[in-house]
Amino acid sequence: MMRLWRWWVARCSAMTDPLPLALTRVLVCATIVLDLLRGWALGLSPWLWRTFDDGGLSTFQGERAFIDDLDPAHGGLVTMWIVIGALTSAALGVATRPMMGVGLVAYAQLGHLYPPGDRAIDRLLRTVLLILLFSGAHQRLSLVRWWKQAAPIAQIRRWPVDLIVFILVLVYTSAGLHKVFSTLGWIGPIGLPPVYRIVTDPMVGYLQPDRWAWAMPLFRLGGMFTILIECSAFLLWTRWKPYWALGGAALHLGIAMTMVLGMFSWGMLALYPLLFAPWIVDRFGRNTASTM
Repeated sequence: MMRLWRWWVARCSAMTDPLPLALTRVLVCATIVLDLLRGWALGLSPWLWRTFDDGGLSTFQGERAFIDDLDPAHGGLVTMWIVIGALTSAALGVATRPMMGVGLVAYAQLGHLYPPGDRAIDRLLRTVLLILLFSGAHQRLSLVRWWKQAAPIAQIRRWPVDLIVFILVLVYTSAGLHKVFSTLGWIGPIGLPPVYRIVTDPMVGYLQPDRWAWAMPLFRLGGMFTILIECSAFLLWTRWKPYWALGGAALHLGIAMTMVLGMFSWGMLALYPLLFAPWIVDRFGRNTASTM
């Protein structure tokens, strides 16, 4: 038991370069901000979080949406701008930790105001923001540190990186196993390939069914590639991590080009600096003297 405890303490005390975690902080915050700004540009934001009674589109209100109690008509819109302002500040490295905390609480309120619109990627990125809040992700890529010409931080605790990677292993593996045991025919030569059905679905896909009927074998191979990537996510715990990430990045770029899933692909890719960390640190971390 003591041996296990010593291993746990050593694991939690291990150090790493802060650059990959800082890149993740910037990309996660930027992805959320751009997603909300896109909703604003499409004209959805003023109405999405209001109830029908207040002239909005929502028929749902979460019990924990205290913002709605303060101002039912404008609370959601104000909260959205709080998220945008706070996470922009966090991305730039200005009052990083306080702004991540404010943005995290406000972002959760948007989920409570319209639960059906609170997607899995929203919840995953909120979880990552919570971990980043207690990490050393603010030690690099910070305008404040650059302005003050603060000495560069060489090492921070590695446990936030390990925890986020552990969550990614769970996410990918569960998705892969679900496909393996699915009745949709992800494995096998019978029936329409699930990938084809998804990317040609008018609700979520970009592709026209009649124009892509010739590519059935490619879609079937694409489904098998997806399962292979997802079920091999345990490689993220090995030295093959950045090589696995190349396949994962290709998967998400393919999803972004063929499916309408909002910020899903970009939100997942925002976490990939942690997977490419060995290459990032070798190229930019150890030999870079920048105070950012």
